[in-house]
Amino acid sequence: MELIETTVLNGQVTIFQPVKGGLRVTIDSIFCASACPAKSGETICDLGAGTGVVGLCAGFKAGKDAHLTFVEVQQDYSDLCLKNAFENRIEADSICADVRAFKTADKIDHVVCNPPYLEMDNHFKSPDVARQKALGEEENGAVLNDWISCAERILKHKGSLSLIHRADALDDILILLKRYKFGAIEAWPLYPYVDKPAHRIIIRAYLGRKTKLTLHHGIIMHPSEGNEKYTDKAQAVLSGELLD
Repeated sequence: MELIETTVLNGQVTIFQPVKGGLRVTIDSIFCASACPAKSGETICDLGAGTGVVGLCAGFKAGKDAHLTFVEVQQDYSDLCLKNAFENRIEADSICADVRAFKTADKIDHVVCNPPYLEMDNHFKSPDVARQKALGEEENGAVLNDWISCAERILKHKGSLSLIHRADALDDILILLKRYKFGAIEAWPLYPYVDKPAHRIIIRAYLGRKTKLTLHHGIIMHPSEGNEKYTDKAQAVLSGELLD
């Protein structure tokens, strides 16, 4: 795998990723990490880690003594996660495993994940095999239920799950979170422009809590269509601000 170096969070986190194709860093990953409330000394698991960017951003914000576990089904990317953790001097281990089978002996404080957004057979399929796995385009791949079920399996009581997904999947996400006994759910819609519907939703939820859902003010990504400059709020998150 030929790699290229990039940085996120205003240069504070270094990520090596494929030069082309495969799994690459996206702003969705950074926004997902911004919802993780991990603190110094706590454990974070990045499910379906890819290059490890979600976990690394969450771990960086938590503090250098946070411990990361990457779970990635593709061995070359599982190895890449460890390389990226080493480059950022963050303690980590990486496990090549399918989320449908993954278990832990010790429960985790926080889970972060950027699950596949797409469904089989309803869109043009990527020719890149690694991206097929990441986008959920492979036959018999894990579905959203599998990701939330895995989070429930490995989290401590009242541990947090942070994820990002399509906004139109919100109803399915809420049903699954309730099924697996998550509560204190918080949601942040992401709008591409002020006059457009939300295209992404960030979710934070806590296992075993019963507080009712909070729908926060949404974040507008760009001032107007055709103006790709980020709004002040979007830029603040991309620079490392946590959602609250």
